[in-house]
Order: sequence, then C-alpha cells, then structure tokens
Amino acid sequence: MMRNWVVDLISGHEPKVRKDLEERSGISRREFLVGALAAGAGTVIIPNILNAPTAYASSVNSTTSRLMPDFATATAFQGTVVGAASNALSIDPGYGLPVQKVTLNSSSEIWQYGTFGGGLPCIDDDMVVRSMTPGVLQMGWINEVAYDSVVLSQTDRSLTVIPHVPGHPSMGALEVSTTNSTLWRNAIQNTLGRPSATIVGARIVGYRTGGTVIATEVNYVTQTDAEMGAAVVGGQVQSGILTVALTPENITCYRYTNGNATYFNCGNNGGACGLCNTLNSSQAAWPYIYNDQNCDNGCTNQCPLQCGDLFYFSLCGNQAMIQLEVVDVGPCQRSGSGCSCLTQVCGYTCGGDPCGIGSAPRVTDLTAPTRARLIGSYGCAYCSVATLCSCTSCGCAL
Repeated sequence: MMRNWVVDLISGHEPKVRKDLEERSGISRREFLVGALAAGAGTVIIPNILNAPTAYASSVNSTTSRLMPDFATATAFQGTVVGAASNALSIDPGYGLPVQKVTLNSSSEIWQYGTFGGGLPCIDDDMVVRSMTPGVLQMGWINEVAYDSVVLSQTDRSLTVIPHVPGHPSMGALEVSTTNSTLWRNAIQNTLGRPSATIVGARIVGYRTGGTVIATEVNYVTQTDAEMGAAVVGGQVQSGILTVALTPENITCYRYTNGNATYFNCGNNGGACGLCNTLNSSQAAWPYIYNDQNCDNGCTNQCPLQCGDLFYFSLCGNQAMIQLEVVDVGPCQRSGSGCSCLTQVCGYTCGGDPCGIGSAPRVTDLTAPTRARLIGSYGCAYCSVATLCSCTSCGCAL
C-alpha cells in the first residue's frame, strides 16, 4: 500500500515490539505513575501552569477557528484510503485493525496539496481523520508529511535533505520541491522569509504526491542559527514545580516544562517502543527514555520516562491536562547517550503557534492522530508537559 512509503520515510526503521516492558527495572516507579494518573481518567483540570494568552482565549470562543480546545470529545485516527465516495470514506489503519468508515457533510474540511478545501482522496492515499461526532469527518489531511532533516544542498526550487528521527538509523537523501507558495521561516529567530545564508537543517512540512514531496513550509536553520540554538539552555527553558491541593488531605505535585509541540508519523507497532497505534490519539514521543535513549542531555532536563509511561499535556496553558502515552523517542533536543542528533531542536521556536507565544524549546512530539485531535490544523503549538513527583522532593521518580 502507498502508506507504507510514508511510514518507512518517517519511521526510518522496521517496527519493533519491546519485550521488556514488564521485565525492566523501575517497575515500582511505573506502578506509581500509572496508579497515580489513573484517577484522572484521561483528563484532569488543574490550576493554570500559565494563563491562557489572549490569542488562545479568542480562538476558543470563535466558531471558525481551527484551533481545537475540545479534545475531550474529539477522536482521530490514520490509515490508508480503501474506499471513496461522494459522502463516505473507508480507511484501513492496517495491521489487522478494523477498517474505519466515516461520512462527510457540508461542514467537513479536507486538507490537500497544502490547503483546506481539497476534494476527495484517492485509493491508497494516506489520510488522518478528526471527528467530533462519531463516524463523521470534521477535518481530514491527505498525504501530509512532517519531519526534521539535515539539509545537504539547496537551489531556488528544491532542497536535498536527509530526514532524521531521533535515535533511529539515518535515512537516505531525499529531494524536496518548493513552490512560490512555500512558507519560509527561520526556526530559531521566528522570522519569515527565504534565507540569505546556507541552510544546514530544516523541519519540512508538506505533502507527498507520487514519489515526490512538495514543501508547504520550510522551517530552516542556518549555521549561525544552529550554533545559537544549541546554546539555548536554562534561561529560556520555563520549568518548575506545581502543587495542587484538591483537598487539604489530597495534595499532588508535578514537575512541568513549558515549550512547544510538533508532530510526526508513526506506523502501527512502530516507534522506539513498538507501541504506536494509528487508531490511538493519545500518544507522543518523549525526549528521554530511561535506560534507552537520551535526546535531552540537559536542554530541558525533563525527567526520564519509560515506554508506555504516561505524562500530562496542556495546550496554551489551558487548565485541562490530558494524559499521553510515551511511544517513541523525541524530539531530538540534544545528543545524549544512545541518541545522535543530526538536527538539534533545543532552540526551535514555534511558527504559526495558535497560542501566540511560539517559545522554544520543543518538549514533545505528537503522533499524527494525536496532533489532529489536540491542535487540529496547526503544526506546532505552545504547551506544557508534566509528570507526577513526590511533593517532599519533586525529583525524577526512577
């Protein structure tokens, strides 16, 4: 199926299934995390880590904004189109999972060739679907791709890049075409416009058509930017301890870090943990997987988690925090033990951020269905990530 091309491109390795999930060290720590989080039933309301900015508050009250604060009732999934009619689609998530059928109505929006307003997908297209009403497509994305990359060369119309996924084997060179409509943005300075200097890295967002990738966005890094971005530690990383007293006797503490989140494709049973599921819209990558790969190495000092652990995610400083499952390693903030960063994203700001903040660093990467559910059409958004800790010390629970 055509979707395998997308999975192979983004994952960069054969899917593997972790055999040590219940045999690894630190089981008591995992039981603590899962047991404590279970009471939240997936979503919990806590005091704001940061007050929601005006841009976010306005979009929440808008009936036309594509920002999605209603993730508690939304669902999303990804798969290969196996049937397409004027008002109905059949999408196969693969790996023996049941085919998903959705209908379209006058409010349904489909992203195709870089913009909303596209037509129906073709058979074998890759598609991500978001629904607010079960079985009804609210938003859909056809053949969208997004990944970090090393830039080998550039012309006026194309880039030669090596896509990179943290901790995974490097992939081969790929030609990415650009058009007059391609949005160019400096990922460190957060300024728009084509680069005047040589690009050394970029986050590519675009779509696949046949064997070609067309970039709709190029978030680039020059050599000077890379050196500046690599130095972003400490002062610009917003983190701290949050104490929540639900009752005088029930006090919970969290370690949190503020930054931004992007997204990536992860095929079924793929990712560093072998846990990705294209029918699951509550999954993400974490930069430091304990005893495995450290792609943080001091950029944010996020606590190490393990495959299958849960953490809290909050969009735009909103009070609602949702639990996400760790299924992969990333983003690749800095090179650490077991993780070679070809593209370091510690200093990457968030372009087009619906929250209106856009601050660095990147603290998590959402799987494509999770992104569709939580931030809709936006490719990057300001967020907070948090883990439970002991209120007496609030250190990392290992």
